[in-house]
Amino acid sequence: MKNVRFLLCFLCFGIFEVSGQNLQGFVSKLSQKKTNTLGTINSFQGTVCAPDSIHAYAFSTPTDSFLAQRQIFKKYGSAATAIYTYQYTTSPLQLYSIDSTAFNGSGQPVLNELLEFDEDSNAIVINERLDCYPHTGTVQTDYFFPTDILNFIAPAAHYGVAFDSVILHTKSFFTGLIEPDEKTIYVYSPSGQLQEKQTFFWDAFGSMSWYLSSKMNYFYTPSGRIAQVEESNWNGIDFVLQSTSEYSYDGNDSLTTVISTNETTGLPEEKLDMVYDLAANSTSATFYGWDEGGQQWVESLYLLGDYDAQGRLELMEFVLNFFGSTDGVRYEFVYLDDSPCPWYIKIYEQTTGGNWTFNGKFYYFPNFISATHSPEALEWSAYPNPTKNGISVKAPQGTFLQISTMQGVVLYRGFASGIDEYIDLKNAPNQLFLTVSQGETTATRIVVVQE
Repeated sequence: MKNVRFLLCFLCFGIFEVSGQNLQGFVSKLSQKKTNTLGTINSFQGTVCAPDSIHAYAFSTPTDSFLAQRQIFKKYGSAATAIYTYQYTTSPLQLYSIDSTAFNGSGQPVLNELLEFDEDSNAIVINERLDCYPHTGTVQTDYFFPTDILNFIAPAAHYGVAFDSVILHTKSFFTGLIEPDEKTIYVYSPSGQLQEKQTFFWDAFGSMSWYLSSKMNYFYTPSGRIAQVEESNWNGIDFVLQSTSEYSYDGNDSLTTVISTNETTGLPEEKLDMVYDLAANSTSATFYGWDEGGQQWVESLYLLGDYDAQGRLELMEFVLNFFGSTDGVRYEFVYLDDSPCPWYIKIYEQTTGGNWTFNGKFYYFPNFISATHSPEALEWSAYPNPTKNGISVKAPQGTFLQISTMQGVVLYRGFASGIDEYIDLKNAPNQLFLTVSQGETTATRIVVVQE
């Protein structure tokens, strides 16, 4: 499993898809390009939790925090969506990336573009473009834990979209232009099962054409679950089988084990074990790598998901064993009433000795009311934050301002004058909601009041 350390930072603001299609390179694919993720395209369709924004706060102590990242989700009718990501650098949040997706008349994604901040030009420039060609026929998917878990981390993810092909273009290091990079072609059976996936790469220094790299072949059980996956590489003349993954299921047809074997050496390479605790409403997955010297499996990654009585995710843990060094991330979900969308998520990191240290929160806005996804972002600022005595808010004249407690008690209501509007917060609780609204556009920010 390559590049597994990338997992920890990726989980902070990203998503990953676990599909029953391939154990080989599962963790490494988290750091690979979008074309390797079948059915994961930014969309607001089919999501249980679709907030207007997610605010990520980093905590240096249990009470000292700053706004580290904000994601704003926008929906432009049925034609397109976009995720605007603002990140903290050395000053207040700055626009870091725009991830946009365009849809066809059937609501299927046909184009995805990723624009990111470029330090050299001091501007937002396009870095990736994904051309998508959706499959129009029936598709059967075979996803397993923890596909549902990370819908909460990036609720713009939409699973189940299938393509006949996708073509990835990336920004060339040499020319600075967006050029072809990778192409994936999917082949389905008449009943809609994925039968084969072929990967091509672009020869930018020679023939200026696509060359075949590898393929995956999928085989199924009578009930439609994946039974075996074969991975082959193209040697210029023919495909050479590299590895085979065997899938096992329990009496409930739930995945229990996947074992990958290297066809060249005949030795095992990787293993996945799944455990389902129905009494505790939990599911866990453990990934192992084969230690040829010790002739034994060595744990490399552990994942745990706990659910409440309503089936909502309450806790998830990721513990990574990287060359004997253990790193972990833990998420605790807090809900309001029967909301399917969390109010906030507390984030912990595992320290030496296995202890969990609190270091951040994700706040979801709105958490249980209808999302608006307004097309225009409201330009405003509030400072200092954290504060001890009060806060100054600068917003366009006539903008509605409100400060309330976490319990919904309104402490201040008024309208911006167009210049700095100072609001006294002496003796206020240590965490408040600041809401600004103008027309159909509403934004909310957490204000921290220090003693």
